[in-house]
Amino acid sequence: MQNNQQPASSLPEFPGFDWLTETDKPVHFDIKTREVNGQLRLLKRGDIHISEGSLSFGAGLATHAGVKHWNNLPVVEMNFVMQGNIVQRNSFMKEEVPFAQGYHNIMYNQGHWEQNRFYGAGVHCNFTVNIAKHRFMELMLPHSAALDGITDNILANKPFVKHQTAKKITPAMSCLIASLWQQQYIGPLRNLHFETKVLELLLLQWNQLNDTAPVYSVLKQPGDKDKIYAARELLLQMKDAPPTLQQLARLCYTNEYKLKNGFKELFNDTVFGYLNTVKLEEAKTLIQNTHKSIAEIAADCGYANPQHFSRAFKKKYGITPGVLRK
Repeated sequence: MQNNQQPASSLPEFPGFDWLTETDKPVHFDIKTREVNGQLRLLKRGDIHISEGSLSFGAGLATHAGVKHWNNLPVVEMNFVMQGNIVQRNSFMKEEVPFAQGYHNIMYNQGHWEQNRFYGAGVHCNFTVNIAKHRFMELMLPHSAALDGITDNILANKPFVKHQTAKKITPAMSCLIASLWQQQYIGPLRNLHFETKVLELLLLQWNQLNDTAPVYSVLKQPGDKDKIYAARELLLQMKDAPPTLQQLARLCYTNEYKLKNGFKELFNDTVFGYLNTVKLEEAKTLIQNTHKSIAEIAADCGYANPQHFSRAFKKKYGITPGVLRK
């Protein structure tokens, strides 16, 4: 097996979640280095953990090679790329898999190494659900036939990844992900509610990933995807004075139709919707890590009117900038 090509002892192990205790609110961490800023939040409910990591890379950092680590945790993962582009390699996979914005998968890889690389500057955000192996088996073993026998793979400790790169996170999935961070129940019903939402999210994934209907793509010609990635990089470089769609298409040697639809296909967002998200993520970082006023931050991120900025921020994150700062 491929994972035997490099002994586990030579790689750092993922630290796991044993240290994490159940709390009413997520645990937050800041990540700060010379080249990377970011935040990590984690939440534990019984045998299920959720995490969301948001990393912001400087413009000079074209590709960041993450540290390869050994996965020895008995967990089933559900991964969702909320923003950015990640390239992952696992020892049981023949090739790297691009995790573009909107990509999601169901994975089991205990006893194998993985490496994540973040492609391009800007913000990269990944949401993950980890379900303890024993709990996943308790919940899913009665439904093994309907789940294509993945429980057999887990019992045999056989790694797998269930995905279709063309199938993207749906609005229903996004709503469920947001709801998992919200405390809607207390007492013994809290964990039941949390587990129910996770299972609903898993079923949405499974239903979509088993849909074999062909997905139409506008990016058919060699180099089409590279042009859209180039458009994204130019958009980020020119975010303070962004070009029009026509100008951006011309700069990337494509047309507006392919630019608009290709951008939506790769990044699960419109061109300027993506740019707005980048600006709001930058604003979020400034609110949490500087003493600038909200008005100053709004201006820094291209909002002439602080009220417009606050409304856009609340629509995106569910809270106002002032509440976040508190």
